[in-house]
Amino acid sequence: MTRTRKNQAPKLQELKNNAKSLRAALAEKDQLISHSQSLEITARQHGYKDWNSAAAGTVQKQKSQALQLGRSVAGTYLNQEFKGQLLAVRTLQGGQYMQITVQLEKPVDVVSFDSFSNYRSRITCTLDKSGRSLDTTSDGTPHMQLGHSR
Repeated sequence: MTRTRKNQAPKLQELKNNAKSLRAALAEKDQLISHSQSLEITARQHGYKDWNSAAAGTVQKQKSQALQLGRSVAGTYLNQEFKGQLLAVRTLQGGQYMQITVQLEKPVDVVSFDSFSNYRSRITCTLDKSGRSLDTTSDGTPHMQLGHSR
């Protein structure tokens, strides 16, 4: 089993590797368990209720670590590519969502009419765990998608 520091969650791949090692070690002693059983045991060894909680917890932890103040981010906003710097990050509803504020390198036009423009250089959005905004355009496209380029 891979040891982790007290406040550091293991990465998802580490947990999977631990489960695989556990299953192989038990098989050598003629104690056969299924893949899902080895995942469940590994999750409990790391303090999680079950495998689904472990997988969700490690992915969420890794995403939230990636969204730290001052970091550069890129993606699309209203179907326009952007790059910027994170000015604010706040978790909402127990980590289900994150509210971020991004200072854009280049302003984006938030109006789609040819005869009128309105440029923004700072954007605040609430995102789900996948980095997509909860708000969408009339065609269902998320206003913001982090790490997503057209």
